[in-house]
Amino acid sequence: MKPIVEAGPALTVDQVRRYSRHLIIPDVAMDGQRRLMAAKVLCVGAGGLGSPALMYLAAAGVGTLGIVEFDVVDESNLQRQIIHGQSDVGKSKAQSAAESIAGPCYRCLYPEPPPPGMVPSCAEGGVLGVLCASIGSIQVTEAIKLITGIGESLIGELMIYDALEMTYRKVRIRKDPQCVLCGPNATQRELLDDYEGFCGAISTAATAAIAGSTISVEQLKSKMDHKDNF
Repeated sequence: MKPIVEAGPALTVDQVRRYSRHLIIPDVAMDGQRRLMAAKVLCVGAGGLGSPALMYLAAAGVGTLGIVEFDVVDESNLQRQIIHGQSDVGKSKAQSAAESIAGPCYRCLYPEPPPPGMVPSCAEGGVLGVLCASIGSIQVTEAIKLITGIGESLIGELMIYDALEMTYRKVRIRKDPQCVLCGPNATQRELLDDYEGFCGAISTAATAAIAGSTISVEQLKSKMDHKDNF
C-alpha cells in the first residue's frame, strides 16, 4: 500500500533514541517514523475507543493530533475511558484528552538531577527486598488497567508509598511549560555521559563488591579473539 503521508525532516538524536523500538522494525524504520511525525490525524471521539487511540498515537510520534468531541467527562466514563481522570469530571472531553496526551514528564517534577552524594545507590543505602514486590505489583496493575481499560490510571500523578506507616498518597502533577526536557524551550537535549559519576562516585564498599566481576569491551573482544573460556 502506498503511504499517504510524505516523510518529514530527518530525526534528531533525541527522536532516534525515543523511537528506537520503531526504527528497528523493517517495515517502519527511519522513513516510516518520519512519516508518522509529519502526519496529521483527526480523532472523532475521545471516549472508550478514542482514549487509548489518542494515547498511543501520541506515543507513536504522530506530529499533529486533532480531537472532535462534543461531550463532557462523566464519572461513569472513568472505568474505560483511560485518558480522563477523576479531576476531569465535568470538563470537555476534548480538552481533557489534549491535556493528558501533553502530560508531564519526570523533569516537570524534578527539573534538576540530585546533587552528588544526595541519593545513595542500592549498594550504598541498601534496599528492603519486599518493596520490590510491592512496587512491582503496582506497576503490573497499572499496565493491566491501561491494556484492558479498567479503573483509573496513575497517568499525570505521583504516588507516594510509605511502607513504615503503610500509607499511600497521590499528588496530581501538571506539565511544566518551562520544563528543561519537554518544554518548548527545552535546554536538556543530551543524555548524561556518566550519570553515576554525576550523582556521586560509587562507594569503596561497592567498588570492592564488583571487583573482578566486570570487563571492558576491549577485554571482551580480546578474549573472544583468543577463544578464551569465560
